[in-house]
Amino acid sequence: MRKFTIKPNWSVVLLGVSLATLAGIAVQAYQADRRHRDTALALLRDYASFAVFNYNQNLAGGLRSAADAALHSFGPVPRGGAFDAATLARVSSPSHADCNCRMSNAVGGGNYLYSVANDSLIAGSQPRPSAANDLIAAVLRKAPRLPNASEPVLQRVDANRWLTYRTISRSPNDTILYAVWFDQSHLQPVFKQAFCPEVLLPPTLARGLPLDSIVTVAVYAQGDATPLWSSRSELEWHQPAEDTLGAYYAALVVRASIRKEAAPSLIIGGLPRSRLPQLFALFMISAGLVLAAAKQIRRERGLVRMRERFVTSVSHELRTPLAQIRLFLETLRLGRAGTNAEREWALSHIERESTRLSHLVENVLHVSRPRTTAPAAAPVVELEAELADIVAGFLPLARSRRAHVVNSFEPGVLAAIRSEHLRQIMLNLLDNAVKYGPVGQTIKVSAKTNLDRVQISVSDQGPGVPTADRDRIWDAFQRGTSEEALATGGTGIGLTIARELTRQYGGSVQLGATDGGATFIVELPRIRVGPRGENHSRTAVQAS
Repeated sequence: MRKFTIKPNWSVVLLGVSLATLAGIAVQAYQADRRHRDTALALLRDYASFAVFNYNQNLAGGLRSAADAALHSFGPVPRGGAFDAATLARVSSPSHADCNCRMSNAVGGGNYLYSVANDSLIAGSQPRPSAANDLIAAVLRKAPRLPNASEPVLQRVDANRWLTYRTISRSPNDTILYAVWFDQSHLQPVFKQAFCPEVLLPPTLARGLPLDSIVTVAVYAQGDATPLWSSRSELEWHQPAEDTLGAYYAALVVRASIRKEAAPSLIIGGLPRSRLPQLFALFMISAGLVLAAAKQIRRERGLVRMRERFVTSVSHELRTPLAQIRLFLETLRLGRAGTNAEREWALSHIERESTRLSHLVENVLHVSRPRTTAPAAAPVVELEAELADIVAGFLPLARSRRAHVVNSFEPGVLAAIRSEHLRQIMLNLLDNAVKYGPVGQTIKVSAKTNLDRVQISVSDQGPGVPTADRDRIWDAFQRGTSEEALATGGTGIGLTIARELTRQYGGSVQLGATDGGATFIVELPRIRVGPRGENHSRTAVQAS
């Protein structure tokens, strides 16, 4: 039973390992960059949390003082026990002349006594019933009952008014709330004074910079999107931290963040930028280089395969004429050709195979020579005589397939090209015509002038070149893909040599459009000869 083994392609394996290693390095670099950035951002959040904590401490103290001042703005805070008529009268209609606090005069706020047991106002500075009294009663009805009776409590009445109250025990079964309301504008100085540079951040961290250029702080009521107060008119939050003041102070929310512009002065080396674009670009460049290397390796492997096929084809092409020459020489040596006609027939075959062998050797030598980009220096030749001599030398090969060659040369046509190069170009084109045309075909060879160009054409009666192969047949070691081309021997370098040699002299070779067969047209610069015209001498000239 036959065993199938998979031969590993080590070039592909090496490229795969290189790509995987490159991807791993890119991922590790990206993760290190992300960790560095996350650490820096966490440090900024820690600074913001430190500022929030300190601001909360300052703000709680300031609000406690403001609430105490508001509670004492209408005189002494009522004590527990029975309320006499004088106390109720003072609460119901305070005498602002006896008040020590400026808040009642400035705001015009009022004070109230609220019975928790009866769920109603006992006394108030506003006439009853009124909308203000009902609103105050509704707020006090929902106010939290906090255990520390000595601490004042702040509650928000509406967008402009605030309420502070303290718990007073009149009897074991009755709790009285003494409340004072005032305008929100009287809290603005408290918010601002809590924004203290010496406390929010350590002086060594601030490095003498103004605090408002480093940190942004804002105070919000619970559930509001618009701040009650902020340290800056335009708020931009970058890694912010938040904290609340608790139920004693209306659960106010304090938010703070370090400004993005100040991050470089607070973090050593500054806030790292994301290097993902650079890493991605580096990865793409490296991947492109790896893919280019893979393509180059693939191209080199393909070139090696083509050269192997070329060597195989050349070996076969060389063995065939050599075998024929040896066969006919052996026939002559052993005297098997008894008549002159038989000897002439054997010699003609030897001549034909020798011509084919010489043509093959010339092509191989041309391929093996180093390429030169310098223009070739060439003498001026008369094409009619040169082409007739080339065709005459090719006739033995044409007769091997009973092909007829018809010449049509315009007399007096001159071109600047070396004779050996013209011979090699024409033999490659004629050899193609014989190989790919049918047996007994007629091959037409012509030369004529067209303005400043000389056109040499070789036409056969074969199947022609398929459209898909019209470009690739000019590449070295490439042959047509049709069944006729694959069935015909050859090295795949004839047309490549013809194009290279023609270009050395400023010319070109191309496949012409025909109804049937294939026509190859060689164009060369035309040389004019006249009494006083240009190029009147037939000495060597430089091809452009």
